[in-house]
Amino acid sequence: MKKLICFALLMLLVVSSSFAQKKDTPEMSVAGVTLGDRESAKKFLDGYQPRTDEGTCSYYFYSSRGISVMKLTAASCEDKYMITAIEVFGVDDTYTKRHFVADKLGHFVTESGLFIGFRQTGSGLALALIVGVPNIARNNMIGPKDVVKIKGEPAERTKDGKVETIKYKIDGVSVDGRPYEYASRFEFYGKEMTRFELRIDPAKHADTAKVKP
Repeated sequence: MKKLICFALLMLLVVSSSFAQKKDTPEMSVAGVTLGDRESAKKFLDGYQPRTDEGTCSYYFYSSRGISVMKLTAASCEDKYMITAIEVFGVDDTYTKRHFVADKLGHFVTESGLFIGFRQTGSGLALALIVGVPNIARNNMIGPKDVVKIKGEPAERTKDGKVETIKYKIDGVSVDGRPYEYASRFEFYGKEMTRFELRIDPAKHADTAKVKP
């Protein structure tokens, strides 16, 4: 009995430690492209040309299913593989803008497994057919509770009707040896994530005023 209790306490400590670690870990990548990592961006973007019509150097991709779009924004067109922002948002048939197609990616997923929309898996589909209720296992859709469970309590959380927004901020995230200010934003309609954005900006340091003699 004592061994069982000790084992349970040990497992609880491990789970608590891993959860606490996740809270302080920023979400940095989507579909293998990592913020500030030129090599990962080059691997994904090699052969594609950015758009500059919005005043930024950006790339747009439809998922293979055509239900979401991933926007990658570079620091500049001179440094086009230095990705400083990744945004993913859902689209429907009324969205007809011309973009590249990521034909091997049905969903754009972060390193922690966050994605927008509904992703049907084999086990989830089988359970849905048996029970008659889609997504009953809650593993085919990401909602606000799922994000908070993975990322911890947000810096800001607002709700307007069925639309909910969760924001995280971390100062001093190191990217290639330089400090950046990190921010992420997740938007939901009801229990379904509809948009998210990950961003890094150069850390701002206040100038020290010199006292004149």
